[in-house]
Amino acid sequence: MGNYGRHYFRKYQICTVFFIILIIFLYNSPSPLSPLDDTTSSNDDNINDNINDSINDNNNNNFNNNNNNNNHTDLNNNNNITNEKIFEPVIIEEAIYFQNVTIQDSQVLNISGNYNLLIVISSPITEFKTRKLIREYLFDIKDNLKLCMKLDAEIYYKFLIQPHKKDDYQKSVLRDYASELIEYDDLIELQKGFQQNWQETMFEWILSLKDKHITYNHAVIFDVHSIINIEKIQQYLRDLKINVFDFTEDQSKNLVWGHFEDTKNSSMFAVLGEETISHILNYKNKIDHSDNVISQLYYYYQENPNESPLYFLNDNVAVFDWKYSEEIDPIHEEGDVIAITNIYSDDEMLNLFDRLNFPKFKVCRSRDLPIAVITSSYLYDDMCMLPATLEIANNKRTYALKHGYSFVGRSIEFNQQNTKKRKVVWGKIDAVEKVLPYYDWLLWMDMDAVIANSDITIESLLDKFTFMVEDFDDIDLIVARPSRDHMINAGVFLIRNTDWSKEFLKDVQLKQKYYKKKMYEQNAMWDLIREPEYKSKTLLLDRDDHTFNTFPKKYVPGDFVIHFAPDGCPAKPILDAFVKLKEYQNNPDMEISF
Repeated sequence: MGNYGRHYFRKYQICTVFFIILIIFLYNSPSPLSPLDDTTSSNDDNINDNINDSINDNNNNNFNNNNNNNNHTDLNNNNNITNEKIFEPVIIEEAIYFQNVTIQDSQVLNISGNYNLLIVISSPITEFKTRKLIREYLFDIKDNLKLCMKLDAEIYYKFLIQPHKKDDYQKSVLRDYASELIEYDDLIELQKGFQQNWQETMFEWILSLKDKHITYNHAVIFDVHSIINIEKIQQYLRDLKINVFDFTEDQSKNLVWGHFEDTKNSSMFAVLGEETISHILNYKNKIDHSDNVISQLYYYYQENPNESPLYFLNDNVAVFDWKYSEEIDPIHEEGDVIAITNIYSDDEMLNLFDRLNFPKFKVCRSRDLPIAVITSSYLYDDMCMLPATLEIANNKRTYALKHGYSFVGRSIEFNQQNTKKRKVVWGKIDAVEKVLPYYDWLLWMDMDAVIANSDITIESLLDKFTFMVEDFDDIDLIVARPSRDHMINAGVFLIRNTDWSKEFLKDVQLKQKYYKKKMYEQNAMWDLIREPEYKSKTLLLDRDDHTFNTFPKKYVPGDFVIHFAPDGCPAKPILDAFVKLKEYQNNPDMEISF
């Protein structure tokens, strides 16, 4: 072999070795699109080990697959359960206590649409404070200043709001609920539940998530008067071992784990496998459709074990009702509790959260978004905007999601204005002051201002503005004065997070003569931006009807924002506009006006 041939062969050997090492590395590395694990456990198994373990589990279990058609209602534990008791639903009378596992917060984003846990919380419309507690103590969501825009971690959660008739509630309840709808994108209304069993309605909603390409390994369902230990639930499911009972991957997919003593009480806690809900809905005609479908099926399958495709685990130890418990015994406080139900006092729930110290799970990875769209989520006393609340919020939120912005709705600052002896509209300045430190830029939009052209980005506007001034770095406030107005319109404006902006907002707050005078905060802003120290930092879009603040009669196709500011209620004009804008999107050749 010549020198060239030996050199080529040597390179071939090196490349071959490198290629083999690369294959081994990739084979043993988790797929970036696989479901996210919730811990960096030191005993993670590779793919071959998982396959072998599954084979061994199937070979070693005590189930007679041929005779029983794979329909098992038992969780397998070879040391404690004989073949004769294979079909009896398991009732835990004792527990093995595990040490807490520290969950590592990986920064890898979940883009697969598959979640380790789907958490569904049933709630009446009125439970505002309880939902707030659950957000904070389960998901570490204390407020909506930097709200998670996408659930891109290992948990997907929603509150399912029980059917309600708005006429049955006081104005204050409807107002607070409308604000919550705007501020938190985690409420789902299921009015269909009027016509059928509520649990069945929840199950059907869960199945519908597949249409949105959302899947899960296990679903945790409970009502808003309960607390759960997410870490412990995930640990048991990951280990395929709940207390003294081992189970297989196939059994895990059909798992029904909870406390099923009460068939009439609709309150519940249950952990369900990914295939369980389909089975429940297929077999619901076997029961009398009382409030608690799961408990009814539990007792039905106890009497008819050969029909059961599910694996029930009735847990009387780690799941218990608070109404029967004056104290938690010390062993529970060490971390064995999975769920406590029937906690009807917010103070008691807060006390239990503090005592048990369940780990909080972030539902999205921490990311700093540079731009936020901010709006009012406050409804005035006339409640005229109530019919349009959700669609207005979705209009802004969808736009923010499309371009990677945050969406922030604020009501608390507006609620405080009576105490400050100012008109409610001054809450806008308080809200901007509160939110501005968390972002580089804010786009303020009044509630009655809506996105008409979602293709226009805030960055493109900022780029446009750079050509309108000598040095755009010196500009911190951008606001328009419409062609026929004698002052600015503060219904839409951009403001940069700088020391200048913070001082500007403070000085706006000092304009006491406008606290109750017409045009209020808008007049205060107009006065200040004409003063030399503030004029130099303000880009006034003078006599501008189209850049980002367009009144309906001035609208031309392609305008960014339409600001509905009529003398009367803007709710109906806004809802009508959404219909027209959708028609225009589908037929760009049509004539459109407002």
